[in-house]
Amino acid sequence: MIKYRIFNKLVLALFLLLIICSALFGLTQKLNESIMRESLESSTRKQLDYSVEQLEKDLHQLEIMSILLINDRSITSYNSSFDFSSNIDHLLKRKYVEEKLKIQQNIIRSFNEFTVYWPQTEEIISTHSETEYNENYLVEAPKNKWFPTLSADGNFTFSFMVTSPLVVEHNIENVITVVETSFTSDFLDNVLSLINASGNANSFFYFSNNNSYSSNGIEESIIAEIAADPSFNKESGSLIAESDKVKYAVHYRYISSLDAKIVSYTELDRFLAPLNDIKYLIYLCLFTLFMTGILMAYLLHRHLRYNMKHLVNKIDQLGRGQYESRVTIKANNEFDYLFSRFNRMAQKIQALIEDVYEAKLRTREAQYKHLQSQINPHFLYNCLFYIVSMAKRSPEAVIRMADNLAKYYRYITRKNADLTELCDEISFLKNYLEVQSLRNNQLIYRIDIDEEMNSVMIPPLTIQPIIENAIIHGIDKRKGAGEIKVTGEASAEFCRIIIEDDGKGLHPAELNTLLSTINQNNASEKDSYGLWNINQRLRHYYGSKANVLIQQRSPSGLRVTITFPKIPKTHSLRKER
Repeated sequence: MIKYRIFNKLVLALFLLLIICSALFGLTQKLNESIMRESLESSTRKQLDYSVEQLEKDLHQLEIMSILLINDRSITSYNSSFDFSSNIDHLLKRKYVEEKLKIQQNIIRSFNEFTVYWPQTEEIISTHSETEYNENYLVEAPKNKWFPTLSADGNFTFSFMVTSPLVVEHNIENVITVVETSFTSDFLDNVLSLINASGNANSFFYFSNNNSYSSNGIEESIIAEIAADPSFNKESGSLIAESDKVKYAVHYRYISSLDAKIVSYTELDRFLAPLNDIKYLIYLCLFTLFMTGILMAYLLHRHLRYNMKHLVNKIDQLGRGQYESRVTIKANNEFDYLFSRFNRMAQKIQALIEDVYEAKLRTREAQYKHLQSQINPHFLYNCLFYIVSMAKRSPEAVIRMADNLAKYYRYITRKNADLTELCDEISFLKNYLEVQSLRNNQLIYRIDIDEEMNSVMIPPLTIQPIIENAIIHGIDKRKGAGEIKVTGEASAEFCRIIIEDDGKGLHPAELNTLLSTINQNNASEKDSYGLWNINQRLRHYYGSKANVLIQQRSPSGLRVTITFPKIPKTHSLRKER
């Protein structure tokens, strides 16, 4: 069996290349995803740090401004001018305070407001025209820290309130001046918009009272998933939240001034979409490479392995003796030249083998003629010795012997062909057995041949030497022996002739020696020349399909089985060969 090592190695190398490329792609994809996540986390963390730092800085500056305003001499002196409200100096001081508040407002942001309260006179000066004095608000509002309030229109306002003198409880009886700094949700929107502008992130503020604020609206389910994560209890960090089977990368920082957290979250699939697009492109490339590999494997199989297999089959046929074998396919490639050279080689080998076979056939024919010439004198010597021994005792036996002997030699001299019909061979065998029965009165024989075997072709003098050996070396050497049985059987392809006797038989060692002798290429007369001669003639005509088998017969004697192909009279054996 041919081993397609080069083809198998090529296919294996191709698939190994695909596996390596797929593995490298998977590793690269994971590394890219990890790098992009780290990049997202780093950029978001820096953005949050910057935003929180700026927010804290602005809030701290507003706090400082509030403290400066409450200690400003113009504001404290304005309180002492309330008794002279009609005085022009009081009006000028009020105007001065209003201008100062507007100037302070424009220093930080345009959307922050400053308001000054004087609880003793219930007077108010504010940069916001709609602000009114509300004593309950002043009493209940937290002091010295930022606190949120919800306006009537639903907007958040964050305020920082300081008093003079300083109070920490809800008591303003002794308070002379109150300064309130506030900013609206627009200030928070500005912070969130700066964070959101950096990429695909969305952000919101999450307060300690579990309220949240965002500029563009956020699903409550997302906020609930983020808040429920245990790691969210830290002041800053990151986590992965999942809502409605969508994963989000969440980053957050704590704002101490507002007692709140600013949270930024990014939808991972959207953020990694460019990487996924590249992944799909690489998948397409891998699929194309895989299909190209399959196509290359098919082309290699079709144009290399298929042609090689066909050529090897033809070489095997040539090695089995089918010298007429030729390559008939058209490869349309380099194999055509190889095929044409093989056909020329096979043609020359066939011609050479035919010449050698013809010479060998002629040699075998000459050997057969020589063997047949040796058989006839051998049988004649035996018969003449018998006639001499019987001439004085029984003239009738001599006449019968001479008659059968004449028929016997008439058969031999008439049969010059290489093959004869089995029915003629059986008639000749009966003449021989009649001669032998005259010599031995105890000899009895029985011939049972299927009628369909009568026309089967067989080499002449195939059965007679076996019966001769059975009589001489078996029956004559055992007292009371004298039975010979000849049976013929036929199958679809083979014929079988069985010769049995009840003679002396052979020991197993002698039987093995005899079988070895008749299968040798050369033999002498002392080495069972008759059986060797029959075996050689059968092989000469039928080849390895014919054989002679010798077995022990129970209770005594031998069984010789001749097997040969079934060749009808209408066929020519030599043409078949």
